[in-house]
Amino acid sequence: SFSLGRRTAYCWKPGGHGHVLFEKAVGQSCNVYFYTIGAEIDVEKLANVSAGFGLGHPTGVCLLNERPGIIPDKKRRRKRRKSAPWTRGDTVNVAIGQGDMLVTPLQMVRAIAAVSNGGKIYKPRLVKAILSADGKILEEFEPELENDLNIAPDNLEPLREGLKMAVQSGTAWRARMKGVSVFGKTGSAQNPGRKTHAWFIGVMEARKPSVAIAVLLEGAGAGGTQAVPVAKAAFTEIK
Repeated sequence: SFSLGRRTAYCWKPGGHGHVLFEKAVGQSCNVYFYTIGAEIDVEKLANVSAGFGLGHPTGVCLLNERPGIIPDKKRRRKRRKSAPWTRGDTVNVAIGQGDMLVTPLQMVRAIAAVSNGGKIYKPRLVKAILSADGKILEEFEPELENDLNIAPDNLEPLREGLKMAVQSGTAWRARMKGVSVFGKTGSAQNPGRKTHAWFIGVMEARKPSVAIAVLLEGAGAGGTQAVPVAKAAFTEIK
């Protein structure tokens, strides 16, 4: 468990995970680990890194009414709730993706793709090329790089390793595929008064280019049991 002030938050696993390093904490979705780290981090740093991954901003995809989502920080809190200052408890909550944070599936699939490609954020497109009736390419759209996070490989590799552990032996084990490299992260988003929304974001690196996916099932429960099998079925069809 993790205690801050008069409140105590418990791990999803009864009895906890024991002593874990970062990689295992990612693979096992150990909330207590990230509560503990979040309590020592300035929320502005979390917000800045999140913004670099494209969270809290529209992706620019050619769709109507795209929502930007919300990456909370002290400045936004002051605008919304002038009487409620930001606290360490708020940062702890945001550190596991809860609280005031809002993201879209498209934002999250870009984020996991960036983990796979070395930190590059691309603008999403719906159309790769326009063809004539006889199959000739009339116009082709090249990938458009929006941001290069310039993440040092030594910083990115532990995250990739943790995401692989999630599939090999952690909360996303149902995504395992024989002879195929898959990594990803499960999630359960708050849904007050009802079952949580089930999340999974992942990458299959069995083919070139790699395939990234985001699965969100509203009110379905746990990401590991509900969203992961959907992703695996999609990966199996693509493979």
